[in-house]
Amino acid sequence: MFIGLYVLLVLTEEGFFWHLKKNYSTFHDSLRIRRVAGVFHYDRNIRYNLTFQEAKEACEKDFAASLADRMQLFTAYQQGLEECRAGWISSAEVAYPRVHKNWNCGQNHTGIITYGIRENLLERWDVFCYNPHRVSCGGVLQGDKGEFQSPGFPQSYPSNMDCTWEVTAPPGHLILLAFHSMALEEHKGCQYDFITVFDGKREEGVELGRFCGSQLPPPLRSSSNTMTVQLRSDASVELDGFSVRFHSVKPPS
Repeated sequence: MFIGLYVLLVLTEEGFFWHLKKNYSTFHDSLRIRRVAGVFHYDRNIRYNLTFQEAKEACEKDFAASLADRMQLFTAYQQGLEECRAGWISSAEVAYPRVHKNWNCGQNHTGIITYGIRENLLERWDVFCYNPHRVSCGGVLQGDKGEFQSPGFPQSYPSNMDCTWEVTAPPGHLILLAFHSMALEEHKGCQYDFITVFDGKREEGVELGRFCGSQLPPPLRSSSNTMTVQLRSDASVELDGFSVRFHSVKPPS
């Protein structure tokens, strides 16, 4: 464990102040966060493992996004974005937003908690990406067959996602859904990251199952020409996600 003193600079709406902190390894995810104003936190599934160049590539290659800049991060903070893990932003600065007071996350300070512009670009942190069009997530799919994946697949999906895919087959047909890859956070009750499949539209359909972990669900069949798949993720432990195929079938005689 690294123990030492470092200078922590906090940007608040009132201005700057300096603070000394001891033992940075106590930082942890303590609150759920939201993706806000195009800004989202990303770590490629390994905490504090991205150099500055790798952070840029992770945003660009995995999500067609860019590194968030200071103003974008501050705007997201003003609208409610919150993290307890520091990440690169575009000026080679390392920072994270805090909305609520928490001793382990900025010692009860709020605003943009920053470690300043880093001279060593080989240091390893997480990253804050920016995509004003938001990461592609969910949609309406129509036709006899098709395939869709979680955002960023086969790289890890972002945290705090709520994605819904509504699949519609031609009238008079049912839908057969088959997962070909799945890696989500494991939990006995699937309370953290999970996929829910509904027979019909989500609002009115019957839940066919909730799935997480790495064991592939069995093939699932709808009772009508509509089926819905929902992916939800929490604020930590993002894995590879899933890939699923569907095709229409005639109802049994």
